Amino acid sequence: MGRDDGRYFDSNISVVSPTTQVFPVRGTRNRILKTSRPGYPLGTNGHYVSHELVLEAVATWKKKNVTDIVCLLTDGEQLLYYGFDLADFYKSQGFHVHYYPVPDHKIMRRELALQMAENVEKRLKWKPKAGATKAKPKRILFHCSAGIGRTNMAVACLLLYLKATGFIKNITATLIPQTAQQTRLLDDFPEYVEAYLGTEK
Repeated sequence: MGRDDGRYFDSNISVVSPTTQVFPVRGTRNRILKTSRPGYPLGTNGHYVSHELVLEAVATWKKKNVTDIVCLLTDGEQLLYYGFDLADFYKSQGFHVHYYPVPDHKIMRRELALQMAENVEKRLKWKPKAGATKAKPKRILFHCSAGIGRTNMAVACLLLYLKATGFIKNITATLIPQTAQQTRLLDDFPEYVEAYLGTEK
């Protein structure tokens, strides 16, 4: 899926702060969202990100009824938070965390992208047990650093997988990969998924 085929565009947005900028992914009934990491762009200029900014971001995500976070930051990027482990903190705040570290401008291995998509699909399909208190649908929030390249790549892989499994009928979201390597991954991923699903039948 290349940049010029009309399927990936309009997501190259400059995100100032996740406390105010959370973007629903079109065609997912607001169940898949994307943003930047807490405090972005602080940390890109040598400054650390304060604990208060992380708390502000988390408070905003809770207001958006986010249940799950897909975090794509590397261990090195988490050093921007004074060694604060974001994944562990997210869990302590009641979020279900999917942690898949990917270096900036790089790609997820196909196997990892497939694992991520399978795990997120299970959460999207989750239903409370019979007789249990009715729960709201799961809402999945993706973030890397700026919330652009790696985030768009991961969300696109998820949507391609959900289309292959029949969970969604069409992909209407438009997500730009940031590098040629990411574009190739998205070009090749549908065939990889189809081959995998064929072995599962």
